[in-house]
Amino acid sequence: MEFGWFEYSPGLMKIDTNGNKIWAKAYDFIDSYQIITKTLVEIPDDSIYFSFCFDPSWPVPIKSNIREDLVNECRLLKFNSVGDTLYSYHYTNIGWVNALIYDEGFLIVAGGTNYEDEEWNFHSKPTIIVVDTSGNLTFRKEFFTDTNGRINSVIKKPDGDYYVAGSTE
Repeated sequence: MEFGWFEYSPGLMKIDTNGNKIWAKAYDFIDSYQIITKTLVEIPDDSIYFSFCFDPSWPVPIKSNIREDLVNECRLLKFNSVGDTLYSYHYTNIGWVNALIYDEGFLIVAGGTNYEDEEWNFHSKPTIIVVDTSGNLTFRKEFFTDTNGRINSVIKKPDGDYYVAGSTE
């Protein structure tokens, strides 16, 4: 029996306005079949950030207040306009990344952190982390900690506030 999801690796591609491929890159990390691509953002210096995280369908990385089995996992790559990887950052304090925006020298990363309540009973807490463009974590916050949910989108308004959209159970 063959399962296709064991064969996927995260990657990205640059195309022109006619849909022609200019270049393509694939990243082969350990257990990369579990990782899915979620976000892409360009910053003013022409650098591009590419974020991907585990596939929560199989297996489910978790954090437990009793023990830490597998960890939440997110990877953020910085690359240039020809696809060369400049930096790779690995974070274990958020596991599901759905949104990535650039805001005055910082990347706002939004998604969810996964927890195990009891054996094989999982839930996710809506989470935002903020990292600078060197990859240093500067802020982390979970929201609606008594519910199961994820942040799916974030935008910044001209007044400096943010709108965050997502889902809760």
